[in-house]
Amino acid sequence: RSFSYDRGVSFEIELEAPGGYNLPQTLPAVSLGNSGILPAGIASYPSAAGGETTVGPLWPFLSGYSVWAGSCEDSDPALDPGGRPSALKPPRGSTTNVDADLQGLSLLTSRLGVPVAATVTATYAGSGSCPAGDNVLVLGTSDSNGELYSSLPYGSWTLSAVIGIETVTLAVDVTSAGPVVATLDGTI
Repeated sequence: RSFSYDRGVSFEIELEAPGGYNLPQTLPAVSLGNSGILPAGIASYPSAAGGETTVGPLWPFLSGYSVWAGSCEDSDPALDPGGRPSALKPPRGSTTNVDADLQGLSLLTSRLGVPVAATVTATYAGSGSCPAGDNVLVLGTSDSNGELYSSLPYGSWTLSAVIGIETVTLAVDVTSAGPVVATLDGTI
């Protein structure tokens, strides 16, 4: 008896923040989409340190794979008017480099209107789940001017920071519409 099989495809996926923005300190997962992936057409993988993750070898679907940042259900760009990135169709047996884009987040942290440094986290606030465990991300710490330029996957998120003696929260929706601009202002 003999068997024949196709060689798999692999991806070197790099999380990519827009120019002028940083990756969050806690990195989101990366996801790949193809209708042939069971059960729901999506597979998610935790990101490696530094934001570059190798995934594969995978089944060499002729229709290819879409790649995006985040494993939470509404991180899937198919739910955004911009849609999923075009499917990549690498040659069998190869590794393809691809960016998984995040959206920019421009934050100001303040107390009674005066800028302060604070560590900001983002907690997934959508109705679904985050199978790769990236439902809470530390975005970073704002500088002495209260400014933080970070990034997030698409979806509904609740930003939070301890400012003074209170925890300040703000709900944001991250989409393809452009960077999110938000202020977390403590009032105590």
